[in-house]
Amino acid sequence: MITYRSSSLVSGAYRVLALARRADRSRGHLRGWLPGSAALVLTALTATSLAAQDIYLDSLGHDYGSPDAAVQVVELSDFGCHYCQKFHLESFPTVFQEYIESGKVRWKYVTFVSGMFPNSKEASVLAECVGEQGLFDQIRDRLFEAQQEWKRSDDVQALLLAYAVEVGADVEQVERCLAAGRGDETVSQGTRFGFLAGARGTPTFLVDGFPMMGALPLDFIREVLDRRLEAAAEDEVRQR
Repeated sequence: MITYRSSSLVSGAYRVLALARRADRSRGHLRGWLPGSAALVLTALTATSLAAQDIYLDSLGHDYGSPDAAVQVVELSDFGCHYCQKFHLESFPTVFQEYIESGKVRWKYVTFVSGMFPNSKEASVLAECVGEQGLFDQIRDRLFEAQQEWKRSDDVQALLLAYAVEVGADVEQVERCLAAGRGDETVSQGTRFGFLAGARGTPTFLVDGFPMMGALPLDFIREVLDRRLEAAAEDEVRQR
């Protein structure tokens, strides 16, 4: 059975320790998303079914950084969430520059719908359809920038399609994707993964599998990533 080692309070912040790298897939637990692995598999028993379910994370989300990075982060983010907006507009550019572009961290963004915010499902589905044209980053940023506008809109679909045009998407391709249900299926899979992984709020970050939730200050995120990088380096030395 997989185990999470506890986090301990160190210098006023929680230190994220290593996630055990193996799981007994006969029970519902998380197997580590490791560099070079074929997939992260989440096998879980849901409240409505006794059958185990596998979700392959490699087929979900949007990836940034080197696949060989020492630390892997999965972000579960809801477009309607104010704290997700705040993180992406204020903190993520720095995280991207310091940790992702530098090759230290592999980051996966998974669209997650918590069900708490108006029009969030529609925005999420639209984003995934625009993402098929290689414009996910652009539509993600536009949706976060205009969050209050589309959350309050009475004609959200028209407004969302206007955003798609703004970022350079072919609106006819977007509409075909929407009609075919591809965006909806992608969002549903990401949301199911999030709930099975234990996300109960947004944003949720899985740092080498260890969950952190909420509006985390940039300095806290830096400390978590730095400590996890230190632990990964120590693990590599011990394995030599």
